[in-house]
Amino acid sequence: APAFAIYLFCKSYSKRKSAVWRSLNGVENLFFNLSTPSRDQLMHGFISLESPLKFEDFRALIELMVEHQPKLKQRVKPSPSFSHLHQFEQEDHFDISDHIHTMTVRHAGTQEDIQEAVGYIMSLPLPPHEALWQAWLLQNCDGGSGILLRIHHAVCDGFSGNLLLLSLMTTKDGSSPLPTLVSSASPRGVKKSHPLTLIFSSLFKYLVLPFYNLYLVAYNQTVSSFASTMLKELMRRDHPAVDSDRKVVCWTKPMLLEDFKQIKNTFGVTINDVFLTIIGGSIRRVAAAAADKNDIIPSEALCQIPVSVRRTLDVNAQVGNQVSGTCMILPLALEDPLQRLHMLSKEMSFWKRFPFYISFNYIFMHIFGAFPASWVRTMFGFYSDRALAILTNVPGPQKQMYVADIPVRAILAFGLESSNGGISVAMVSYQNHVVISVGGDEEYIGSTASSHQQQLPQRIVEYIQDEFHQLLHAAAEHQVEQAL
Repeated sequence: APAFAIYLFCKSYSKRKSAVWRSLNGVENLFFNLSTPSRDQLMHGFISLESPLKFEDFRALIELMVEHQPKLKQRVKPSPSFSHLHQFEQEDHFDISDHIHTMTVRHAGTQEDIQEAVGYIMSLPLPPHEALWQAWLLQNCDGGSGILLRIHHAVCDGFSGNLLLLSLMTTKDGSSPLPTLVSSASPRGVKKSHPLTLIFSSLFKYLVLPFYNLYLVAYNQTVSSFASTMLKELMRRDHPAVDSDRKVVCWTKPMLLEDFKQIKNTFGVTINDVFLTIIGGSIRRVAAAAADKNDIIPSEALCQIPVSVRRTLDVNAQVGNQVSGTCMILPLALEDPLQRLHMLSKEMSFWKRFPFYISFNYIFMHIFGAFPASWVRTMFGFYSDRALAILTNVPGPQKQMYVADIPVRAILAFGLESSNGGISVAMVSYQNHVVISVGGDEEYIGSTASSHQQQLPQRIVEYIQDEFHQLLHAAAEHQVEQAL
């Protein structure tokens, strides 16, 4: 509480003192302090185009994006006051040429070549004395071009980053896809409840749930965290660690969104439940394939899921960080994907009924952000280092999009990796298709350049597609049984 009070005072003081700079809020400061050379806290979004894009058109698009987002002209500098909150400061001589780059994909420009190029760019550090973002134009991408947007989590969260990526696109008639996307994601009206229900639910949320939250955190720190550590060792067994700063990324072939909806409607779950189920199944299979008869495969894995806490969705608002998170324990002991699906659906339904946990974590992140960087990396890192993966579900536009009148082939996202050898998994829906991407550090997941084995993300991607088809087949069988 005292740290949070100091944070509020410093925030109000900075607003009164100057309009040129402002202090980072607690969440922004948290992500900036967590940045290290090996864990840069960068998010990436990729747009695949069907035809080549001229560099002049690419530059004009980025200039327009920066014009609508003045925060992209600001760099981060250490705070001169007694607080530990850094500050956003306008660059003295902002030059967009320092932030836009171009690259030609090697060889034939296949999906594997594009993945190698994207992984190389993702491994490059951002200049600390400039605004913390970059935009890359990739040529020779399967006959077209690609746009890779890189931005630090201290500048914005994944939701804002998604809006930045979508601001580069238009529909066929030249309109923006943002109003349609946001209106479809707007929260529905809340039904009125009986007064006694409100009283008991309030008592539960504000008296019982905080203590249960503390129990859950303690549980995650012990049983589930150790299980995730064991899983990391099993998953890396066939891939010896190497001294490398490169990122390794891979993504699935497009899967029909209608098939996801078929599974969702058949079993009465959500698309996010389906996503978590196939990720849990793929992780289980990777660990089982690497284990021998003397190994014990952990029965669960601790994963982190970011959650937006925005009350209003304004497409014209400035980018920022209004993100919290929750921990999801993936049940790996269940081999049957249907049992795993129903268990995860019940777990997610519980947190949707009682969102206090998300708000609690949001306040918790703000408080942590007011501490010195070394304290943040020790305290917050002790918790986040034990997660196996960070899972993100990004809804995209379902109509055909265009960038400078060039059709958009696919939209991909690459979130943060969990620390100490974890991976990132992101699902993006676009034009009635779904693509799931997996990324990690080559230093931890190992290199297979000199062998015939696949790299770890490639194996996970193959298992993801297989687990998805298993669920789709089960949904089809269930529909036939219901018809009979």
